[in-house]
Amino acid sequence: MKLPLTFCALLLSVALIPTAKAVLIVNIIEVGNNVEVVATGSVDLTGAPAPSGFNLSGAGVQDAAGDIVVSGSVLADAYFGIFTSPPGPLGTWGLTFANGGESGSALAVLSSTSTLVLPQNYNSGEPINASSTYLNHTVQTLGLVPGSYPGTLVSGDTVTLNIVPEPSRTLLALGGLCIALFVRRRSHKF
Repeated sequence: MKLPLTFCALLLSVALIPTAKAVLIVNIIEVGNNVEVVATGSVDLTGAPAPSGFNLSGAGVQDAAGDIVVSGSVLADAYFGIFTSPPGPLGTWGLTFANGGESGSALAVLSSTSTLVLPQNYNSGEPINASSTYLNHTVQTLGLVPGSYPGTLVSGDTVTLNIVPEPSRTLLALGGLCIALFVRRRSHKF
């Protein structure tokens, strides 16, 4: 029962997110008592600075700086200065590490230094899939401000961070409004 609800919440929240011409999208979505971070897409490295070896030490978010490590704990390549316009800051305070696991490609968006960290020896256009989970957190407890945060790379590609609070609260309010309107409309017919 929990899996279909989570899947539906993720699907709905993605549908409600304004779409940009982003090539790499990082969705930070509140699902039940957790926050799920899911990144998908690819990046064009045309015009990017030469990569430097970089050791990611685990997934986490530092919202005031606009930094998020989606998946890490591996040696990766950092492209310092790759953003012409970085996507952060994402909030006002805090540094929180993912406590529910991480998987997929090494990925970090470090707005504070205009840096994108990708898997070692990444080739332009290769798929990027990464995720991490913050158990028993909400968007608010992570200090994040809901919204869409686009950033532009030197290649012209965009990296967009979308922060979405739990969609069920919005759906519950909309559902209640729909029921009230339906009842009101039926009572006026008779």
